[in-house]
Amino acid sequence: MLFLEKYNIATEVSAKAFKAKIIAVFEPPKSLSKKKKEELLYQINYTKKPDADNIAKAILDALNGLAYKDDSQVSALLVLKDYGEENKIEVELEEI
Repeated sequence: MLFLEKYNIATEVSAKAFKAKIIAVFEPPKSLSKKKKEELLYQINYTKKPDADNIAKAILDALNGLAYKDDSQVSALLVLKDYGEENKIEVELEEI
């Protein structure tokens, strides 16, 4: 079974413009105290590597041919980095 069929992804990709929102969430280091972890989770934004522009480049390049023909169609972009309970990347795309 093809990847596109397995995950019910349309085989036709849009040629329209998109706006993209990428949220990268990073776990605090396990070696920190409970108090310090809570401080990171609820009070401090993630300011360490990777850089936001590198995250965006990797994600947008990976979506070429899946969500759009080329990432040059992304005309508006917001990238957020934050601490969270688990490592994850959330991507929202909207045709405009």
